[in-house]
Amino acid sequence: MDIVSLPLNKAIITDAYGQVFEINLGNAEYRLLHAEHEDCIRSIRLSHNKQLVITGSQNCTCRIYDLNSNKLILEDQTANLIIPAIDIDANGVICLVTTDEEIITISPDASILDTQDI
Repeated sequence: MDIVSLPLNKAIITDAYGQVFEINLGNAEYRLLHAEHEDCIRSIRLSHNKQLVITGSQNCTCRIYDLNSNKLILEDQTANLIIPAIDIDANGVICLVTTDEEIITISPDASILDTQDI
């Protein structure tokens, strides 16, 4: 299980079954953001604007959730993801590194900006 703190006494948590939840720490109410990541979640990041949650799974895939719209906006885009190598810059650009020696950059609206060989 992993946890990321959010404003307003909330947090994002994951479980061993690949599910992602938003929890209200004040009253312990929670809502399922998305179920069925195909394997356990090994990495979770929150964008600087606190709108996007990026998860990386044991099976080397990632998903991006929009907390404002409560929607999954990118699903399993990247195969062979190196799990710890997920980063988000100050502009909200997501950088992923793959085992195929590629760096993939994704814009804050979840469109692919670039793929480069390392």
